[in-house]
Amino acid sequence: FRRRANRAGLGVAYLQLSFIEMVQENPALALRAALQGLAFAGQAGDKLTQTRLCLVLGNTYIQLGNYQDALTTIQTTLRGAQVQGDEHTVAAALSLLGNTHQRLKNWSIALGFYGRAVQLNRRLGDLRSVTIDETSLAQLFVEKGDYRQGLRHGLLARASARDSKDAYTLPPAEVALARAYLLAGQPDSAIALAKHGFALNLPTRTGTKETLRNASGVLAQAYARRGQFADAYRYQSLWVAYKDSLSGEETQKKTSALFYNYELDKKQSQIALLTKTRQ
Repeated sequence: FRRRANRAGLGVAYLQLSFIEMVQENPALALRAALQGLAFAGQAGDKLTQTRLCLVLGNTYIQLGNYQDALTTIQTTLRGAQVQGDEHTVAAALSLLGNTHQRLKNWSIALGFYGRAVQLNRRLGDLRSVTIDETSLAQLFVEKGDYRQGLRHGLLARASARDSKDAYTLPPAEVALARAYLLAGQPDSAIALAKHGFALNLPTRTGTKETLRNASGVLAQAYARRGQFADAYRYQSLWVAYKDSLSGEETQKKTSALFYNYELDKKQSQIALLTKTRQ
């Protein structure tokens, strides 16, 4: 693409690279690729690629804890994708908006976005995304203290992962369901699910520590409720270890991404321009 000065091709190539880094939760590398892609896509007048790159930027803002800029950027992405008829990007933007509002504890707004994302992903036949959104809904209701809805969405998430035979999304779905059973006062069910999710997740590499941390926390609490304090202490120790490890990794990623923040701030004018052209 460089030899041919194909700016549209370079924009798409950097988009693909940014998605890979985003999925692997490398915000600095995702941000660098997205910024390079935006430059080439802008030169080529490729609005579709620009919109998809804005999705990466919005997700990066979430990972950096900058939720207000995340909302602005992802809402821009949503409007652009709707105009372009890009339903997969629409669904991804709806899910990220739900995620952002969940982090801000705007429960009712988050529920609305997640519900729209699930409905659209089911129509598109994207069961992996359905599982991820149902898992998020289960976690949201547990955070709210509503174990009935937590169980409902946890069961839907597990069923979706099983139907699609998706080894990536099944462990977090089972751990989310385990948290709902724990909230419902059923530690036996919580232990069975959390141990299964923990064991399934051990051989994988993507998202391992987060699921292992969550499973360890459920198991520590569930064993404590059954009076099995040695097991509770063992899993509590694991929970602390995974939590500290994740905190260290998150700090390192945020620090690395700060290098690109100035360039990202400059791109806000480009993102704002995209918004105006679609209104």
